[in-house]
Amino acid sequence: EGLQASVADLERVLEKERENVVYLDGLVKEKDLMIGKLNSDIEEVGNGAEMKLGKLGTELEEFRSLYERSKEELNALQGEKDGLVRDLAGREQEYSGQHEQLQSEVLQLRTKLQEMAHLDENYTASLNEVQALQT
Repeated sequence: EGLQASVADLERVLEKERENVVYLDGLVKEKDLMIGKLNSDIEEVGNGAEMKLGKLGTELEEFRSLYERSKEELNALQGEKDGLVRDLAGREQEYSGQHEQLQSEVLQLRTKLQEMAHLDENYTASLNEVQALQT
């Protein structure tokens, strides 16, 4: 009888252990499913990140290329500007010389006009004297 009670106790313990094993197997399967889902999510995120990094790399190369072209164009424009500034300075100097020459010529013409006006006055005065003497 004591042996039967011990066997019955052992069977209850064994049944409880079987229930625990079934429960733990369920937990292990659930954990395996979660690990599989997490691995899938990680792979998906990794693939998405890889695609984004690839796109960013391409965009960075395009930006770098655009930057280099812009820098080259800016340097070319700077060269053109420097050439135009030199040309303008040369023309300014040339025009300044021409202006001075024209001012000198205008001054000479004014002087000649004054001399001619003076000669005209002298001629008119002489003509008046001649007419006065003839009368």
